Amino acid sequence: MNFLLRLGSYVFHPLLLPIVGWLLYIAIQPIHPWTILVSLSYKDILLFTLIIPALVWTYLKLRKKISNWDVTETNQRIIPLLLYAVCLIALLVLGKLDYMLPLKAFIYGTLTSVLTAWLLVLLKVKASLHQMAISALLIFIICLSIYFKINLLLYIAVLILANGWVASSRLYLKRHTPTELILGFIIGAIPQLYLVSYWL
Repeated sequence: MNFLLRLGSYVFHPLLLPIVGWLLYIAIQPIHPWTILVSLSYKDILLFTLIIPALVWTYLKLRKKISNWDVTETNQRIIPLLLYAVCLIALLVLGKLDYMLPLKAFIYGTLTSVLTAWLLVLLKVKASLHQMAISALLIFIICLSIYFKINLLLYIAVLILANGWVASSRLYLKRHTPTELILGFIIGAIPQLYLVSYWL
């Protein structure tokens, strides 16, 4: 049980979930051949949502600007969140996402959530980034199910369980309070719900 609770924080790390959203979108959407979508977007997605952020996180860790990979200290989140927001903006500007409007909206929603978390940090308020990311992914998949008129109940059920797993993991590891988890869920879900009106 101890291992499973710890595992939840690594499997659903916020840096990984935009890529999971991209993979799920490509697997779910029935319009374009998946090979075309992958060839058009994989370099930009990997570069701006994983490779550059991971290098930034590593640099900040080596320079002792952050104490751990989860960046649990509120005052240490300012630089990582701002730089991650810049990466997402670069992806939206430079990435070839025009053929994937729902995915583009998902990235916009993620950017909005990241900037909201950044503003909260400036106000000395901490929210769970793990919960923020997994709640955004849940709403995205629910909306994809409606948009493509596809039964995605299995995906949705797994993501609901994942939300509970992440919350339990963060509480068990004493990384967050229940309030911070709820706040993370809200700032992850609301931008996705708002932006869905532009593509649903």
